Amino acid sequence: MENVFDRRISVALHSFLMALVISFSGCGGDGGAEVEESADVQVVSSDVNYEWNLDETGYAIHGYDPVSYKKEGDAKLGVAEFESEWAGAKWRFENQENLDSFTAAPEKYVPANGGYCTFGVVLNKKFDRDPTVWAVHQESVHLFLNEDVKEKFLQDTDGNFTKVVSNWPGIKGKAPAELE
Repeated sequence: MENVFDRRISVALHSFLMALVISFSGCGGDGGAEVEESADVQVVSSDVNYEWNLDETGYAIHGYDPVSYKKEGDAKLGVAEFESEWAGAKWRFENQENLDSFTAAPEKYVPANGGYCTFGVVLNKKFDRDPTVWAVHQESVHLFLNEDVKEKFLQDTDGNFTKVVSNWPGIKGKAPAELE
């Protein structure tokens, strides 16, 4: 099974190659270009959603329940019985009550920064995170790569959150590999 990272690389490579083909095509005076698609060119969908940090099966937060952070103050693994799709991602929940809470107000429970490591956003990067390492700041759940990274982030909470707010809009639609 192709994982999400491989698919993202494939989409980026396809986009680059198509741009290259168009730039080398004979452009007419109208500024347009004709590109013929040969039988050996496979068109890859470019509908990959880079805003969310999804695992290889399309689950946000590696299948952890986004409601549990706020309602229970703990990271709880969701179960297949209580599942939903929202905003291009699959979400799992520990129980029906949490699924219902999420359905009623998903924006209240989804992790900040698409579920990427919050300290990575400070660095203009998208890093994976450990869904069991988190903090709540101004009603938003922030996830971190590990405990050491979280502690480093919290050494300058105000300054780092200022950078997160500034950096996230510029990177949220980009693939992690584009930011290296």
